[in-house]
Amino acid sequence: MPPDVPEVYIQQIDQILANDDVSESQRRVLEDYAVSDAEYGAARESFRSCVEPHGIDVELQDGQVTYTPTSRYTAQFGSLDEALAAADRVVEECDAEHLLFVAMMYTSLRENPGGLSFIEAVRACMDRLGLNEGRDLSDDELQARLDADEAFLFECRVDPWTVAREGRLPYEVSPPPGGQP
Repeated sequence: MPPDVPEVYIQQIDQILANDDVSESQRRVLEDYAVSDAEYGAARESFRSCVEPHGIDVELQDGQVTYTPTSRYTAQFGSLDEALAAADRVVEECDAEHLLFVAMMYTSLRENPGGLSFIEAVRACMDRLGLNEGRDLSDDELQARLDADEAFLFECRVDPWTVAREGRLPYEVSPPPGGQP
């Protein structure tokens, strides 16, 4: 196992691998406690290859998957709602078979390489932005304050891992009512 994988991810992957319902293809990817770009790409293509023969178009975007049932697919059902529900089931089955755990670990290992918890990431974000309010609170007190006051540390609430790592989000976040602009 790679020495630079945080313990939290080793534990998550161990839990995934202990699950009998995890497919062999995902097991093979995760057994070395890493997910390469090539492995992630192959899992996404396997997912697409599972879904599209049903008559559901799949678009693989950066980090996202969108799908749309074709008219040929929807014509098989009595209503559009039935068709969409059936398409959701196909996508869920193919996701569980080919992509779910690979995508989860691929994203986690890249977006939070240190394996920080939410509170650890909020504290790292506070450090990165030089924010002092709440610095003296315990982890439980900080969590309670974040839960009670959506304006508190709004800069670090949406994605503290990215702000801690990069110093800012790649998009604008408007403060909640009462928050500082």
